[in-house]
Amino acid sequence: MKIALARGPGKYGGIFRRFRALANYCESRHHDAVGLQLFAAQDGVEVDPIRTLNFSAAAIPADLWRATTVAEVLESLSPQIDRVAIAIDAEKCDGVLAADTDLKGLIVVAASRRAGVPVTTFVASVASHDAAFEGHAATRYMPEVERYCLLESDQLIFPSRMAMAECSHPEMAMPPSSVIHNGIADEFFAANADRDPSLVGAVMRLKAIKNPAALGRIARALSAHGVRLELVSDRAHARPAILRAIDGVQLVPATTDTLSLARFYARCRAVMCPSHFEASGNVPMEALASGTPAVVTRRMGISEIFPELGLGHLVVDVDDIDLSVERLLAAPPISIDLRQQLQRQFNWPAVCERILATCDGVETHARGALS
Repeated sequence: MKIALARGPGKYGGIFRRFRALANYCESRHHDAVGLQLFAAQDGVEVDPIRTLNFSAAAIPADLWRATTVAEVLESLSPQIDRVAIAIDAEKCDGVLAADTDLKGLIVVAASRRAGVPVTTFVASVASHDAAFEGHAATRYMPEVERYCLLESDQLIFPSRMAMAECSHPEMAMPPSSVIHNGIADEFFAANADRDPSLVGAVMRLKAIKNPAALGRIARALSAHGVRLELVSDRAHARPAILRAIDGVQLVPATTDTLSLARFYARCRAVMCPSHFEASGNVPMEALASGTPAVVTRRMGISEIFPELGLGHLVVDVDDIDLSVERLLAAPPISIDLRQQLQRQFNWPAVCERILATCDGVETHARGALS
C-alpha cells in the first residue's frame, strides 16, 4: 500500500509531529509513502523527513475570502484541488491521510475524491473552534468546511473521545470513526536534566484558543512565589494584544529539535497548558514522558486520560488561575514507573502502526463527481 501523508506548512505543532513520526515509521518499515504539503511557501519538492510535494499558498485565489458557503469554497479552490488530485493519481497512491478539517483538509479530501482514492482524515483539531477564536473572515464558512471534511472522508481518526464528541451531531451520519491518541517521541522518555524549582514552562502557539491571557495571569501569580514562567513559542505574526497579555513571560524561540524540547521540559518543575480547547494535547504528554508534571484544562482532549494515569488532580477548569498555580507548585515529579507506562502505551511506532492499519482497512464509499 502506498499512502500520501498530508500536512500544512507549520513545523511546531502536533500535525507536523505526527507527520514526521509517520514518515520515519514508513521509512523504517520500508512502506511506500509520499508527503503532500498544502499552503507551502512555494511549489516544489522537499526530501526531509520524506519526499514531499509542495503546493504553494500563492496559488490560492483572492476570491476565496469572499466565499460564504462550502460550494463557493470548493469552486474557488478547484484548480488547487485538481493539482493535488493529479499528484495523488500520478504517485499511484492507494490511500490518503488528510491532516485536519480546515481548508487544507478540504483540498486533500476533495482531491482524493476526484482521484478516486480512499481518504482517512485525522481530525487534529476542531477547525470551527479555532476559526471562531481567531475571528478570521473564514469563520463564516469554516463550520461548513469542517462538515464537508467530516462527511466526505471515507474514515475518521480522532485524537480523543472529547474531539469525537465535539464533532458528532445527531443529524450527521459520519463515516466509520476511531480514537487513536497521539504518540510520544523516544527523546522525551530519555530526557534528563537538572530540575529548576524556580521554573515553570509552557509550549504553545500564540493563538487566542491557546489562552495566552490566562498564561500571563498565571505567570504573574507565580512570580509572587519566586517562580518564573518560560514559554517556548514562535512570536512571529503574534497579535500585539497577545504579546501584551504575556508581558512578564520569558519567550524562548520555538524549535523542531525534539531533544532540545525534551531538555526544556525536564528542567521545569511543572508545565502549564491553559487552552480554551485542544482536540488532543501533545505538550502535556511530552512533559509527563520527560518526568515533569503538567497541568491541563478540561477542554483539552488529553485530559480524559489523566484520571487513568492517576493524575486527575492536575486537570483544572479553563481560567481557574488560583487552582492552576496551586497545582503547579504542589505537583511532584512524574515517577519512573509512570513514564515507562506511557512509553509502552504511547510510543510513536505503536501509534503509527494503529494509524496505518486503520487507513489500510478503509473501503471507498460511492463517489460522485464534484460540480
